[in-house]
Amino acid sequence: MLLMGTIVLAVFASTSAIASDVPGMTCSEIGSFAQQVAQRKAEGVSVDDAIRRLRQSLSQHPDTEHELEKIVRAIYGMQIFSNASPAEIGTAYETACEID
Repeated sequence: MLLMGTIVLAVFASTSAIASDVPGMTCSEIGSFAQQVAQRKAEGVSVDDAIRRLRQSLSQHPDTEHELEKIVRAIYGMQIFSNASPAEIGTAYETACEID
């Protein structure tokens, strides 16, 4: 529980991870996206590959792509996320979105 609170605070503290700014996505969808990113990171997918896949899939939606890229970079770049499971990261993003 303490880890979850810390992760939610980390999401809030990072301007690159404000989850509610993703156009066209619900908080649940943002949480699922974050969990998938964290799972791919755990499987060894590089941040460059994750960003490349995101850009290919959302090339028609630049605002959404830009905001999701911020989430990808935060998950790969913030130390607190290396100690959390993909499910915890997804839940933290969903919770932060709902609170925001």
